[in-house]
Amino acid sequence: SSERNAVQVACNGLMGGLAVFWFQLYCEPFSTSCFHQARWSLIFLWAYVGHYACCAGDTWASELGILNKDWPILITRMEKVPPGTNGAVSLLGLTASLAGGALVGFSAALTLYLEQACYGFAWELIVLGSLAGLGGSMIDSLLGATVQESIYSEDQKKIVSKVNQGERTRVICGKAILDNHQVNLVTSVSTTILCALLAYSLYPIL
Repeated sequence: SSERNAVQVACNGLMGGLAVFWFQLYCEPFSTSCFHQARWSLIFLWAYVGHYACCAGDTWASELGILNKDWPILITRMEKVPPGTNGAVSLLGLTASLAGGALVGFSAALTLYLEQACYGFAWELIVLGSLAGLGGSMIDSLLGATVQESIYSEDQKKIVSKVNQGERTRVICGKAILDNHQVNLVTSVSTTILCALLAYSLYPIL
């Protein structure tokens, strides 16, 4: 279905929205101080950028990774598996996830530069976005390969999400613990928290 439901919206916007909410609640307005002079402002900024870089990286990897000519490799066993297998990665998909995250980081750096000249051009946000995009994709793949079941249909010769009665199938990898939306949510939450912790450790108390 092309329609978005509440779970999909939460997966792709919950942590970013919370970062904005906490920024507005705890940090000074832009008009009263230069953005980079407040430690918590930077922490929430990194969390925000990291979240959307992760989501962009995952989307780019999914949409562009399918164009890969060879079968992808399962991240846990390093063996080729059918396209569509949860936890499978390809060079094209990983490159796409890095590029998607980098674009989010670049957009954030450019916006800050235009809005607050005192901040300068934050090249570190491009690095952060790249790492969050690629790292989030790797976390998603690890979860997909372990706690999300991938079923291959011998009759249809492809990965299927629903099994028809009497259909011959086999499990490629994973346990049926989380569905795709839940994996995406865990991935985005984890990446957001990791980016916030990274900012917390890198920037001194201001």
